[in-house]
Amino acid sequence: MEEFSEAWNKLHEMHYQKELGRDILNFLSQPENQKLEASHLIESFEIKKAVTGADIFEEASASGRYFFSPSDDSEGTVDDFKQGWIVAAEKGSPLPHHSKDYVGSNVISISGKGLSRCKMTWSNRKEPEIFVKKQKNGENILYNVLTPAGHMTGPHMDNSGSGHDLGVSFGSKLILFWQPSEKVLEDYKLMHGLNRGNLTANCVKCWPGLHWVILRTGESIVISPGIIHAVLSADNSVASGWNFLNSEWICNGSMKVMVEWELKVIEERWTEKGSLKKSLYGRHGILNSLKQDMNMWKDWMNTSLKNDEIMKDLRDLINLVNKRLQKIDKVGK
Repeated sequence: MEEFSEAWNKLHEMHYQKELGRDILNFLSQPENQKLEASHLIESFEIKKAVTGADIFEEASASGRYFFSPSDDSEGTVDDFKQGWIVAAEKGSPLPHHSKDYVGSNVISISGKGLSRCKMTWSNRKEPEIFVKKQKNGENILYNVLTPAGHMTGPHMDNSGSGHDLGVSFGSKLILFWQPSEKVLEDYKLMHGLNRGNLTANCVKCWPGLHWVILRTGESIVISPGIIHAVLSADNSVASGWNFLNSEWICNGSMKVMVEWELKVIEERWTEKGSLKKSLYGRHGILNSLKQDMNMWKDWMNTSLKNDEIMKDLRDLINLVNKRLQKIDKVGK
């Protein structure tokens, strides 16, 4: 924590997230909160070729997508991202007249380019117990998040119907996460998929079940379905990993619980207007995300899944989701 805090304190004095992040780090540094560190959950993964700045810029260029600024959610080009990355590396000012901190979120590696050449592997992920989302050429889909120094996410849930290997392939990151207790989910449903401002410090201090880890290059943790988390980057860094399914989440029912929770949120927002309805679609649309999870369940069922019991559980879950979505679709019309 000391090394990470020192790096954070080197951010430019006008960085809009500096004081908020410092508040969180000071809170975690208190003796009673140091006990919340969950280093036992950290796993190692292999990076055959060390990631370089050139790899990251090639990854950004090959993605063919726009990047966004968390300060105002505006979109920028790959050149905007590169300029902000260079300024952040030098701990320069991110003020609009100088540069914004554009982020590349969920950048998918293209085979033979950028980060894909670094050959990252998680040796403890073995089929058929798990299923990893794949590209058309059969390679696992490698997702990357390219974040300049000082970037901080708000608390968010990636997926209710699948999990992620969240690894750091360049730099280091502080991961904050909460177990989905009744209190946490009750508060979070008012934030899920919505821009409510950065409430990370509030949640760190108020929500029960907080744990944290600092991941360095070559380290990862598993983000299970429905785990709410937030991420701080003291230096320019890259998160890399797989979107995957684990038979254990299906057998113990934990994934179904989170899918049903998300369905309830969707149902409550379906007849709303404005930002609540828009939160179902778009860049972080929770309905779109759930449908993508369903497609992943079907892909597993149609390819490598052989366990009849898990097959039945997934089929029942698909029928449940379809039935609920058809019902709210009729209400919306």
